Amino acid sequence: MNRAFAGADAVFWLVPPNPTAESLEAAYLDFTQPACGALKSCGVRRVVGVSALGRGTALARNAGLVTASLAMDDLIASTGVGYRALTMPSFMDNMLRQAASIRDRGSFSLPIDGDRKLPTCATRDMAAVAACLLLDPAWSGRADVPVLGPEDLSCNDMAGIMSDVLGKPVRFQRLSLEAFGAGLAERGMSPAFVQGYADMYAAKSDGLDNAEPRTPQSTTQTSFRQWCEEVLKAIMRCALAPGQIVPDDAEVIDRDVREVGAAGAFADRPNPGRARFQPFVDTNVAAVIDFDAGLIESDPGRVRDPAHGDQDVAALDRALARSRLHDKADLLSRSAAHMRRLGREEDIDLFGSKNPTHLFRNVGILLGHQLRPMLKDCDPAAEATASLSQLETDIAAPDHNQV
Repeated sequence: MNRAFAGADAVFWLVPPNPTAESLEAAYLDFTQPACGALKSCGVRRVVGVSALGRGTALARNAGLVTASLAMDDLIASTGVGYRALTMPSFMDNMLRQAASIRDRGSFSLPIDGDRKLPTCATRDMAAVAACLLLDPAWSGRADVPVLGPEDLSCNDMAGIMSDVLGKPVRFQRLSLEAFGAGLAERGMSPAFVQGYADMYAAKSDGLDNAEPRTPQSTTQTSFRQWCEEVLKAIMRCALAPGQIVPDDAEVIDRDVREVGAAGAFADRPNPGRARFQPFVDTNVAAVIDFDAGLIESDPGRVRDPAHGDQDVAALDRALARSRLHDKADLLSRSAAHMRRLGREEDIDLFGSKNPTHLFRNVGILLGHQLRPMLKDCDPAAEATASLSQLETDIAAPDHNQV
């Protein structure tokens, strides 16, 4: 923690999910305790943390994860740093956990009263509020900052909005707390977290999140309809298996806080002139999941006669030819590497190049087991997956035998 906080004037604090922890105290307080020591020793002056609504209410005394979050706030504030707790309702983005059920069965479920209207917020709005506080050196002391979204909605209201946006019926189904807890336990959640989630939803269903009065300052911009149009609808268009849509899976890139070019998002390339991509965060632009690379097979043994740099891949339909698909390549593929035609004199070093300037081209050899969906950041929303079975390559006689 000391190394992480060294030289920092302000810190954004978000406890990561740890659903297998033995207790909520271990997940929230024991995890935060080392940070509190580092905040003091490194001279950090301001901290912005993600917390929950309900401070000062009777319901918050036994609200599971909410109760643990509020205790975490007290622990951080006890260090004497300036502290702003972003007191959050449920996130709109949590609906992505049920994207497969919405897509395949037209339903989502929670252990909450379907007619209880509650605030809900997009993570992008939380990120915007946090960024403003982190960049503002003028504040000090301790305060809560509620971030409530633009309106209160019930789960039945959400079902109606999703039905309209997705063009298919979506219904809400209320689960019993017992059935909800049993499902969490089946997925490996610890008994402490199963109980913590059950207590939290029981408190929310009784009005925990309604205790905070809505003000112009706590009302944020992104509506649930807008979020469905820009995030949920885009996810529905992607050819993702249901098991891939989980809250902590790196394959799912949310529109609001995403990783672009993160380590592991792109397959390794044996091009000595290219370094690995470094992770960075963009809070505003959606990622696009372009292609299903599962149909590609590779022969890592050797390569013969690669195509021109501008003839990487051609789309049969010119409408599909975009920034990473070149519509100028020949549509008829030619013979690739034939082992019987490769003599000793034709061996090509996979890591070599006759023309060093071509080391900067976006060409690489990918092993089949390394291929994963690739991301780009040129569009404001995700697009449907395009299978590479629709594409053909031109492996023509080269000007330079380079990789």
